Amino acid sequence: MIPTDKYKKGVIALTQKAAELNPLLGRYEIHYLNERGRFIIQLTNGQLEVDIDMARDFEQNAAVLHEDKLQQVAFSYKDEDKVYKANATVDTAWKKLFAVEKRKISE
Repeated sequence: MIPTDKYKKGVIALTQKAAELNPLLGRYEIHYLNERGRFIIQLTNGQLEVDIDMARDFEQNAAVLHEDKLQQVAFSYKDEDKVYKANATVDTAWKKLFAVEKRKISE
């Protein structure tokens, strides 16, 4: 995932609006562009996943976003225990991957 400032105003506003519907949401910290072309919004206590077009549209005109779309964002929340950690190293991920592959081969 790549940190980005693209549509930052829209992402922050969208996060704040979603928090009105879901009080579990923490505050915005940073957002990333993931490999599927979506924004992952890091909150103080978890993450949200948002379509780039939705963030762009919300930045340009907040009235465009329908309530049902906003609810989807609000309840896409993943708490801190279930999220990608930006500080996790690639080496750690590779080591875990190869450890699993090595066990499968030796069995």
